[in-house]
Amino acid sequence: MDRLLRLPAEMAAYQRLRKNSSHNVIWIETSPCTEFWFLLHFLPQLSTKHYASYEDVMPDLQRYMPGYEKTARYFKKNDLYKYLTEHGDLQRAIGYAKELTRLSEATPEDKIAYSQMHLVFELIASMNEEESDKTTIKTENRNRNEENRRQIVDFIADNGISDAKSISKAIGLKPSRTRDYLKQLVDEGILEVEGEYKSRKYRIKK
Repeated sequence: MDRLLRLPAEMAAYQRLRKNSSHNVIWIETSPCTEFWFLLHFLPQLSTKHYASYEDVMPDLQRYMPGYEKTARYFKKNDLYKYLTEHGDLQRAIGYAKELTRLSEATPEDKIAYSQMHLVFELIASMNEEESDKTTIKTENRNRNEENRRQIVDFIADNGISDAKSISKAIGLKPSRTRDYLKQLVDEGILEVEGEYKSRKYRIKK
């Protein structure tokens, strides 16, 4: 993300690509760079320190990973995943990543460094889970529901007042499921609705 933030044209292209992609695509961001995700394995406590670039992250990361460099030679010579899991704490990194993602979304103006890599490990866990593991299934469903709700709100924010049919088509959800989400968002005061049942339209509540 540090490169995109420095180059507005590339950021605009990225945002268009993300907006127009299939709802089956899960986008994973780390800001400023993937090395920040590595650093989360070692931090003794959660930090909201601002890192603007890869260069900002490197001094802190090299305290825990001496000799680290972003080169093919380094990655061929070192088993990165093994080092992170043996010397760092994967579960701690996942926990930090979830909280920093939440904070960055709540206050984007603060420009908090964040990583969404926890979504990758949640997806892997869901793929490997036993049928009886209801806890992980509920977590995955909740994440999916939250993502669908966020996509609906983002669509209305980008396109203005919208009807359920247009939202359903754009997001790729069944009309009945879309109406369920819209009702939830109206009940929670996030959206407001106008018109009768067959001609209802939704907009962001001011």
